[in-house]
Amino acid sequence: MRPRNAVAGSCRWLPVESVIKEAIFWFAWPGLVTVGSASLVWTIMQARIRRLNRKHQAAIAKLEKECASNRSGLEQLLAELRLERRRFLRRMAGPRGYDTTVLTLERLYFRHIPLTGWMQEEIPLGGGEALNEQTVLIREIAGAPGEAGMVSVVAG
Repeated sequence: MRPRNAVAGSCRWLPVESVIKEAIFWFAWPGLVTVGSASLVWTIMQARIRRLNRKHQAAIAKLEKECASNRSGLEQLLAELRLERRRFLRRMAGPRGYDTTVLTLERLYFRHIPLTGWMQEEIPLGGGEALNEQTVLIREIAGAPGEAGMVSVVAG
């Protein structure tokens, strides 16, 4: 086939010798360009991801190195902190007998310097529930069992 020329020297369409070549040109070539472009973009993005990953790993290694050098000082500081805990058993005489409460006092110290005041926690036991093994009855401080409204404290 020869190209048709309306004016001498101008070409409206290129000669294609068969329908198969024309189908390849219109369908396969854009697909091939698309696949090539996608693979090029994928390769570039993978290189960027690897570079960012290397930077991230280097930053993490630097941070871990700094933390390791400071860790011994932190461990020494934490070794000098201590918690003092005191437990008491409080029995209050009431109209239905004794109501028992476990009173826990805690205080945080740095060396021998108190950092906090006494923090208090009360656990009401009622009248007759079993106590855990950490709470040991040592002695009663206040009055006789028949006195109403008296408080007795037992250290444990």
